[in-house]
Amino acid sequence: MKIIRQIAILLALGCSLTQGQEVSSIYGEKCANCHGADGSGNTELGRTLKLRDLRSPEAQKLSDSKLIKIIASGMDRGAMPGYQKELGPDMVKQLATYVRSLGSAPPVAHTGKATNPERSGQSASSESVNPSAQRQGKEASSIPLEKQVELGRQFYQARHCNLCHTIYGKGGSAAPDLSAVGSRVTREQLVQRMQGRRAGTVMPPLPSETTDEQINELVEYLLTLKGNK
Repeated sequence: MKIIRQIAILLALGCSLTQGQEVSSIYGEKCANCHGADGSGNTELGRTLKLRDLRSPEAQKLSDSKLIKIIASGMDRGAMPGYQKELGPDMVKQLATYVRSLGSAPPVAHTGKATNPERSGQSASSESVNPSAQRQGKEASSIPLEKQVELGRQFYQARHCNLCHTIYGKGGSAAPDLSAVGSRVTREQLVQRMQGRRAGTVMPPLPSETTDEQINELVEYLLTLKGNK
């Protein structure tokens, strides 16, 4: 019986560790780009959006139910997306607990240096403009245009571009409204912009593993936005 109890304790500890690693990873993927890995909000987007320090007394005094509701439903008219449907109620509660745990570290003043988890370890060479940018806008894809547009829309949502950009009245206001971007710029200009995103701008960089095909699909989606919905 003693051995069985010891095994049960070890399994429980292992499960708890795995869950802790999972929620930390999800926070890093969904939240850190704006709020920072430490919750300080000291990121390019965080400073632009004037996000509160999640470790501050103001944030930490929020009730558990209020914190869960914010994570589940979002706030600021979609500037912060809700994650109830994507992550489920259990993970939303774990995220709320994780945010609460950030309060154990004292708030620090913003230093002006951005903290962007996607760029850690990324060399300057990976930030340079891809020489195929202009060609990519002209090359035909084997994927039907309608499918490219849908894949581009999905990429836009997955990268949470709506945190800063607005499309047809939905999204943030920290960056230009994209509702009519397809009427303002050419395909080549959009491709170059996507390929050339680099540090020092408010818009965060695309992941280094983003393919030319994904960029082209995103561009095809943006080109459908003519401001006439």
